[in-house]
Amino acid sequence: MISAQNRLRPSNGSSKWAILVCIFFLNLHPAKSACIHALLPKAIGQLCKILPDTIPPIHETSTPKDETENIIFESQDTIPQLVSPIKKEKYEVLLLMPLNAEKLMVGNFARNKYLHYYAGVLLALQDLNTEKNNIKLRVVDTYSESYKQQLIKNQVLSPIPDLVIGPLDREEVKIISEEALDKKVTMLSPWHTSTRIANDNPFYIQLKPNLKSHFRKIVNHAIQQFNKGEIAVVTKKNKEGKSWYNYLQEQAEIQVGDKDYIFHYELHEDSLKFGTAFYNLFTKNRVSAIILPHYSFSDEEEVYHIMRKLAGEKGTEKIVVYGMPLLYESEKIDFDLHYALNTSVVMSDFVDQTDFRVKDFKRRFLEEYGEIPLNDAIKGYDLMLFAGKSLMQYGLYFQFQAELDEEDFLQAQIHLKKIQSEDSSQISIKSFFENDHLDIIEFFQARFTKIY
Repeated sequence: MISAQNRLRPSNGSSKWAILVCIFFLNLHPAKSACIHALLPKAIGQLCKILPDTIPPIHETSTPKDETENIIFESQDTIPQLVSPIKKEKYEVLLLMPLNAEKLMVGNFARNKYLHYYAGVLLALQDLNTEKNNIKLRVVDTYSESYKQQLIKNQVLSPIPDLVIGPLDREEVKIISEEALDKKVTMLSPWHTSTRIANDNPFYIQLKPNLKSHFRKIVNHAIQQFNKGEIAVVTKKNKEGKSWYNYLQEQAEIQVGDKDYIFHYELHEDSLKFGTAFYNLFTKNRVSAIILPHYSFSDEEEVYHIMRKLAGEKGTEKIVVYGMPLLYESEKIDFDLHYALNTSVVMSDFVDQTDFRVKDFKRRFLEEYGEIPLNDAIKGYDLMLFAGKSLMQYGLYFQFQAELDEEDFLQAQIHLKKIQSEDSSQISIKSFFENDHLDIIEFFQARFTKIY
């Protein structure tokens, strides 16, 4: 467990980074400090000795009963109705992170994405707590034995925090979301996108829009840019590919009233390995845009081969390839393929490196920690800033108050929306909250730029 409240003690960048490393390992595993000191560089080991004075501990408190009495639960079929905002002078946030401290002790600290994520969280805390220490943070390593024991007993949220963020593991998200519902704790899930993780839970907030929202955004942009018959959905010839196409076709029909506006091109089993894969596509159609609905990293190899074949077989024709975040995040798909195929990607957390605010953050991070930040640092910063501002502005259960607000952050905007069953005319308990903001980014002049 880690407790963080105030700004780190002033020091040079490398020292601060060393202290950050020590926060992860020494505070999470105090009984193993001797082992850690033996593995860490001598200078870092010396810095670890000052940690108890660097960040003061917090008092673990749960929400007072008199504050929760303002919530009315009419029945199991309705979500909480807030009579008035429930505000507190201080809020405790529980952050569940996959630190895997023992394994990372011998790793590359400076390029570890979870260290960067946590460092971004700390910078946001500095900004949030400039005038008052309104936000207090507890961090738990989800690899730790104590956490796993609490998970089995459904006691991860004990003592009860005001807000829980994480965890990364999908099954753990399901378990903790049930505990959050039982204890009426708002839960922010920053890493997963699904409509099935947490049903019947208005305390659950998903910051990544679901898969269907991504598909709708792609179709909405494509039909504005291209005519009927120019847009092809490319998949393998299987049940999953047919399902993807049916949904995309349905969305096109809803938006333009024509079920044949886009068409399906199914790949033969071995076409990506032998011979040509897209001869019929380019000779029998006037295709200008291709949608690749693949979203899982298990499909990375297939998507890479599809794009490689497309770039080689399209000839001089200009096409645009639409895809999911996988296209942007994949290390196999290089700039040459993006350039050849005018790649356009739908994303909820794009970081524009040319944005002056991003440049300022990177300079600040470098001055603070002596390291160039990964994008994970920006994601951690935005997440904590959103969580802290929401709590301080709206109080507990801010999701019921903040639905209409939309605020710019370094990586993107966040706009919460209720997700509910389609057969319900009223807001039912079969609902949760989700960020529904998505951008289309396009590869242009050797970099990705937000266009829609």
